[in-house]
Amino acid sequence: MMKPNVVDTLECSMPSLSHAEGLRTEFLSRVSHELRTPLTSIIGYAEVILTDPKLASETRQEFAEIIRNEGKKLSNLIDDCLELAFGDQDKLHRERVVVDVGEILEQAVGLVAVEASSKSIEICFKESETPVHAIVNCARLQQIIQNFLVNSVLLSPVGGKVEIEMPSYDSTFEIEIRGRDIPLTDRNAMELCRDFKWIHAQNVELCRDGIGLAFAKHLVELQGGSLTIQGDGGIGLTFLLRFAK
Repeated sequence: MMKPNVVDTLECSMPSLSHAEGLRTEFLSRVSHELRTPLTSIIGYAEVILTDPKLASETRQEFAEIIRNEGKKLSNLIDDCLELAFGDQDKLHRERVVVDVGEILEQAVGLVAVEASSKSIEICFKESETPVHAIVNCARLQQIIQNFLVNSVLLSPVGGKVEIEMPSYDSTFEIEIRGRDIPLTDRNAMELCRDFKWIHAQNVELCRDGIGLAFAKHLVELQGGSLTIQGDGGIGLTFLLRFAK
């Protein structure tokens, strides 16, 4: 029996090795992009503390607590990313509790306030008339909302406006995050969640590559939710999240 040729064996292995390397590169890209969300809050609030000598002690304490909490979130995010890649994905399903969704939204809005302020962007949260309670993974839901808020702020022009609404129904609730004056069509809007896809549109200050949004979309689906992205060519860009209660 002839021994397999070493060159032939290596050539046969190349497609598998190339695919594995591609998966590794994709995973590292997703993780590095996603880590920027809490890092943005940490850096933003730290800069305010360091550069404003007249900052009230109560405000300084509040910002320090935000930095600490975002640091913990960063640590948890790293653990979750490793679980998604190598381990127990069911953990994200198990850690569900009854929460007030409005409170989670308010916390997420507070965490992107510094970044929004740096671009003079107004964030308007239209609260629900009655509290909306749902069984969700609290940390992951806040991470999802914060991700879409950050992207709305980054895609919005200076002096823009981001609106948030939370319609509630018998068995489901929705979170609508709408960035005004973002000139994207429906087609370009849906491409935001495609991996490694750059979006080019007139007057968009920062084009995103979709890696972080693709990761957030994956987290939405892990929570049993769905995501719809709507662009109307200049009036606004809407992220519509839908979850069961």
